[in-house]
Amino acid sequence: SNLESRSGSATKNIAEMLTAEMPENTKVIIQTGGAKKWRNYGISASHSSRYELKNGELVLIEQNPNVNMGLSSSLEALLLWGEENYSAEHRSVIFWDHGGGSMKGVCNDEKFYNDSLSLPEMQSAFASVYEKSGRKYEFVGFDACLMGNLEIALNVAPFADYIVASAET
Repeated sequence: SNLESRSGSATKNIAEMLTAEMPENTKVIIQTGGAKKWRNYGISASHSSRYELKNGELVLIEQNPNVNMGLSSSLEALLLWGEENYSAEHRSVIFWDHGGGSMKGVCNDEKFYNDSLSLPEMQSAFASVYEKSGRKYEFVGFDACLMGNLEIALNVAPFADYIVASAET
């Protein structure tokens, strides 16, 4: 979103993650997209890419055509891809970007008219993945404003044991 384009906030968060000590059996996968400009790590704004944080480096796994990060189908595709390629006993998902609470959702895509992922779209994606895998996530996190409220928790509850989010801006 414009958080990356204007101030490099995603790049700063990636830099923080790259310095974190991860347990050996932990995999962190990042999907990029939604920003008109990226500040570092060779991330292309003309693609939606998937990376793995590996030994303090950001390793490109695949580059795909841009997708609207505000669509249920984009989230579903990422979650199914993760299930197929990085199956794990414990799984979590963290959303990063602007948050607009239960009314406006999360993950504004400035390349697609600031479309955001609404609660019904998020629930649809999680429901589809749950139907195929039969597994819940350990937690769903929101590194985004206004996403720690009852409506969001109720929408995520069938698909995760915990929610980690802030009700504040």
